[in-house]
Amino acid sequence: MDAHFSLIDKDGSRIGEQTLRADAGLAAALMANPGITEGVLSIEDAQTEVRASLGDTLPVLIGRFCQSGLADLREKGALEVDFFDHEEILKITVADGQVHFDSTRFGQRSFPRDDYFAALAACGERFEALMSSLPEPPESE
Repeated sequence: MDAHFSLIDKDGSRIGEQTLRADAGLAAALMANPGITEGVLSIEDAQTEVRASLGDTLPVLIGRFCQSGLADLREKGALEVDFFDHEEILKITVADGQVHFDSTRFGQRSFPRDDYFAALAACGERFEALMSSLPEPPESE
């Protein structure tokens, strides 16, 4: 199972996680531009071919799914995510060894719980490593 993030450029193209990690200068320039923090978090289970592609601002996606949201899901067994750009609410529950997504936008999806937790935690760690590797923005005068 894999989870990875990408940024959406002004022209609508995706700039993938590997490109961002390989080019810290590009990543820093993009992340410093508030108009280009829109991103996608893709969650894919190759064994079952179940996928979910979630869009929002990239830092919010990582927080909601890979950091605080993941901790809440582990602790409480349920999580609701309200997306900023539409009236979509994604309900996530943990039951029977699975993480279940329920959304009007893409229906229902289920992922193996342990694989989901590991993939999302690793994605959050990669995002944090990317952010900590970026050069500090110049101080404004």
